[in-house]
Amino acid sequence: MPRYVVARKLLSLSGAATITEDGTGRECFRVHGNGLSLHTILSFQDIHGAELAVIEQRGTANRGYDIQRAGLFAARVRSTSLVHQRVVVEMPDNTIEAAGDILGMEYQLTRDGTTLVTVTTRWTPGGGSFAADIADIADIADIEDQVLMLAVVVAIEIIHHQEEN
Repeated sequence: MPRYVVARKLLSLSGAATITEDGTGRECFRVHGNGLSLHTILSFQDIHGAELAVIEQRGTANRGYDIQRAGLFAARVRSTSLVHQRVVVEMPDNTIEAAGDILGMEYQLTRDGTTLVTVTTRWTPGGGSFAADIADIADIADIEDQVLMLAVVVAIEIIHHQEEN
């Protein structure tokens, strides 16, 4: 099961943040853009700068984010109630839910009762990051699907940050 470490203050950066592999510290992905702008657009890239996904805010009031891969819609991440800590990820062929302590960054992404990703701030280096464990199941073994799951986690962090401000 791959574990990635994501900078917790990703959104306060105006430039690039890296996503590394836990244990080795090897840089795996970069996120470019500014999550604090009125119309957030983040570019999710491999270490060579090739764009793998785009995370774009859809409307300033609904706190929803669309994720595109190769210019095609891949997912919509939206908060239905952060008070009740409910975030839904709508995809073309299924829906994923975030459950747990979303505001505390201790939650799981699940589909039909199967955990796809576990997000935690425990066991991460320093207080400024969190880990995303990608489940080792056939559905997300493909690196493209790992990128999509990480992009969803980044979108949830943006939503979380907006709720704080």
